[in-house]
Amino acid sequence: MVAGYADVMNTVYDNADVIDLSENHIRQLHRDLLVYSSKDERHRENYKTNPNHVSAFDTDGNEIGVVFETATPFDTPRLMAELLAWTHSALAEKTLHPLLVTALFIVVFLEIHPFQDGNGRLSRILTTLLLLREGYVYVPYSSLESVI
Repeated sequence: MVAGYADVMNTVYDNADVIDLSENHIRQLHRDLLVYSSKDERHRENYKTNPNHVSAFDTDGNEIGVVFETATPFDTPRLMAELLAWTHSALAEKTLHPLLVTALFIVVFLEIHPFQDGNGRLSRILTTLLLLREGYVYVPYSSLESVI
C-alpha cells in the first residue's frame, strides 16, 4: 500500500500541471495506487459495484455500526460527473477560494466513496493534486491522520 501511494504521489508532484481533474485521471490514479495489492486487483480503477458504507468496528473486528452511508453504486458515476463539473466550474469562476473548492471537493468525494477501497488514500492524493494545480507548491508527504 505504501509503495503504490508513494509512486502516485511522485507522479502527482512531477506532473500536476498536466494531470487534469477528470474521471479518467482519477481512475488511473486509483489503479496506480492499488497496483501492488493483489486483493484489490478485481476492482482497481473501477467504480464500486457493491455498497461500501463507512462502518465502525470493535477491537475484535466486529462491525458495530455504520458511521455514514455512501452513494449507491448506481448513483456513483452520475455523482462523480456532477462533482467534477462543479469543481471545474467553481475553480474557473473563482467565486470561492481554491482552498474551499478543494475542501468541498474532498468532502463530497468521500461522501460518494466511488471505489470499493482506497478512497481515503486517493482523497489525500487528489487534495495534493488540486493544491499543486492551484499554485500551492509545498505539500508534504505526511498525513495527520494518525495524529487525529
